[in-house]
Amino acid sequence: MRIVIFTDVDSLTTARLVRATLQLARAGEPGRVVGFVTTRPDSFGYGARRHLRSFARRLVETAANSEVPLRGIVDTGLDLFRLGRRHGIPVLVPPTGDPNDPAFIGELVAKVRPDLALSYFCKQRLSPRLRSVFAHAVNYHDGLCPHYRGVMATSFSIFAGESKSGFTFHHMTDRFDAGPILFQDAVSIDGDSHLRAVSHDKSRLAVAALPRLLELLAGGDPGRPQCGKGSYFSAHDWMALTHLAHPANATRGQILLRIRAFGVVHLTIEGHSYPVTRLRSSRPGERLAFRTADDKRLRPDRFWGLPALFHRGVAPIADLHP
Repeated sequence: MRIVIFTDVDSLTTARLVRATLQLARAGEPGRVVGFVTTRPDSFGYGARRHLRSFARRLVETAANSEVPLRGIVDTGLDLFRLGRRHGIPVLVPPTGDPNDPAFIGELVAKVRPDLALSYFCKQRLSPRLRSVFAHAVNYHDGLCPHYRGVMATSFSIFAGESKSGFTFHHMTDRFDAGPILFQDAVSIDGDSHLRAVSHDKSRLAVAALPRLLELLAGGDPGRPQCGKGSYFSAHDWMALTHLAHPANATRGQILLRIRAFGVVHLTIEGHSYPVTRLRSSRPGERLAFRTADDKRLRPDRFWGLPALFHRGVAPIADLHP
């Protein structure tokens, strides 16, 4: 199989899945990566300055917050173009920003002659015409379908108090996250689980599933239909939970749960919105202090002196996909 990887998001999971797919191909698995496709080329220029800034932010966050686990603190980004040069794999960027453009589809077929599409957080739906180029077009979704379709599936499963959070490899169709299921698995979570730890564990499990996935595809497995209506979470749902214009109307527990599930919550305090990753009890008279609905006095720790370094890129907007 000649594999093309579609990706628009530079994340821990993307980096691990892309590198693992390359390693499997070099180890003789049934397939060879012949191209990358991205509509977000600026997301993958991972220079030294950006890497150090990202590492410093994770280091400060972890050192100052006992709820944030050490796992995932050393996280290498994905420089797709450097990876492509190293392995002789072309990175194709649709000139119009749309991989479904007929001219781009023709270029894709002419340059790499693909058989299999693997979508690791591709932000656009692949059209029937584009999918017809491949024998199989498969998507990785970071939730258990059909129950957690849509964006931020890991976060919504933590927020809902689930005992597990999973992922799904499925055939792609005209509907997002609704195609026949090829492989699913899940990690256990509890009342103390933080987004970073769950994402870290889930990405390792997804990487371990890749050999089985490629084996199923080599055998032409059609997958099994998704049963039940399920649930779909949108960017609007995410915004509603993570942007609180009136934090005083929420309890301390409600705000902390949002931080644990989504990594960052934007709180409007004294007329300004702050990206908050940690709250602490405050003393009377402290700046940015507010009372919660259950009469707790809190204030955010914003690591004064490092606001730009710490907060740039904290919000997990990059992990959103339609």
